[in-house]
Amino acid sequence: MGRNLLMNLNFILVSLCLSGCATQSLANPSNFKPCQADKPRQEARSKELQEIVKADQDDREDFFKKTSEELQEMAHRDVERRKRVREIFGEGFFLKAEDFAFI
Repeated sequence: MGRNLLMNLNFILVSLCLSGCATQSLANPSNFKPCQADKPRQEARSKELQEIVKADQDDREDFFKKTSEELQEMAHRDVERRKRVREIFGEGFFLKAEDFAFI
């Protein structure tokens, strides 16, 4: 088990190193702008991550009182939230400690 954990951590580190923290138009590479330089977009993504966390926690209110249909709907929303978090991560906008707080 320890070896699998180490392999997963290595994969994450390599992924982080290879992920492009930039916004760039393929048609016009001169538009290259690193995430750290795109403050408005970074702040928007950070706010969006906080909203995703809140929505996730709100979904779990009265968890044990939920019907099986409500749990299925919640699971579907979970998938959508995870997908969006992966997109934001892929854009390279996990920059502040708060962005990593609940992943």
